[in-house]
Amino acid sequence: MQRLFILCGLPFSGKSTLARAMAERLGIVHIELDSVHGERGIGLKGEPPSREDWIEAYRRSFRKLDQVLAAGHSAVFDATSYRKVHRQRLARIAAKYDVSTTLIYLDVDEEQAKQRRDVNRATNERPHVDDEGFALVSGELQLPTDDENALMYHPDVPASDWIESTLRPLMTKEQP
Repeated sequence: MQRLFILCGLPFSGKSTLARAMAERLGIVHIELDSVHGERGIGLKGEPPSREDWIEAYRRSFRKLDQVLAAGHSAVFDATSYRKVHRQRLARIAAKYDVSTTLIYLDVDEEQAKQRRDVNRATNERPHVDDEGFALVSGELQLPTDDENALMYHPDVPASDWIESTLRPLMTKEQP
């Protein structure tokens, strides 16, 4: 069954780690906003992407999602999705193809996410999120509401176990 998983959480909450595990274990397409920056050469020297860079990354990611769903594949959309309107836009794209969506909120507190961000400064594995950008997302984070039926994942739980027990059954459920 085709499905779109939408990840939601603070920067450095573990969304990409979970998304990679989901793609591998469930055989779905991983659409990662950060990789769009890398493809465009943005953030490779540790500089944070600009607002315009983020807008372009979202545009490209939405187009890719549209193509993936049109081709009949399931996907995980790996972005902060910190506003409900962002999640609703992803749901509208999925609805065009009659694809069910599942929202997954990564339950990581701000302090832990900041610690992970600081580790990334040294490794530069992904584009840096400066204090201003982090504060924006943290301050404007709209937690999932009851009508979004979000699943909660905490990175202390092994991803493979959680994926198998919680997500795999969703891949075989009929759409509502």
